[in-house]
Amino acid sequence: MLAHFMQDASHEFRTPLSIMLASTYVLRRVSDHPETQENTDIIDEQVARIRTLLDSLLLITRLDSEITPQIRPVSVNYLIEMALEVHHDLIATRDLQIEKQLSDDVPLVPADNDLAQRVVSDILHNAIRFSPQGGTVTLTSDAHQDGLIIAISDQGDGIPPDQLQHIFKRLYRADKAHSTAGFGLGLPIARKILDLHQGRIWIDSRPGQGTTVYIYLSAQAEAD
Repeated sequence: MLAHFMQDASHEFRTPLSIMLASTYVLRRVSDHPETQENTDIIDEQVARIRTLLDSLLLITRLDSEITPQIRPVSVNYLIEMALEVHHDLIATRDLQIEKQLSDDVPLVPADNDLAQRVVSDILHNAIRFSPQGGTVTLTSDAHQDGLIIAISDQGDGIPPDQLQHIFKRLYRADKAHSTAGFGLGLPIARKILDLHQGRIWIDSRPGQGTTVYIYLSAQAEAD
């Protein structure tokens, strides 16, 4: 019932959001005033945030209820390269260095390509957001027992121990003032997806020492 409600609500929200984007497009065409451009950019940015929230809420309700992974052999190194391509502009804006240590020996793993891509992309996005300007994000992949491990590391401020135990809770925000972007759904979605693949996700983080997120995918996973 919740999944159907979210699907209907998401559809109803998308129509006015599309109208808003169309309106800002027209405003840009009829006025080149700097203040107009600045405010239409702000509107577009907020519309994009609402769409992202709707997509995340819809996905997590589907993961809870109806979704069945479409399992096929997947290359995690390819997923990493695609995630880097998706976030190329944001990486350039923050002047980040990307270090890749991708093993040629990692096996193909049975996974839903779109869901696995969502996990890697969301974790990389977090690493980019929390990295200092001009910092380094490191991505590694290695074979591990009957599967493989992806590690994504940043050089950000790290996560205090009292917050680390809560970060997989839905809608949890360490930033109670909501002064930073995000909805507190990325990590819960990632964990739910990995649960469906008999995988794992865990985090090593200390204040002032950055954060590393580890993703384990089993070579033995099967669809439910």
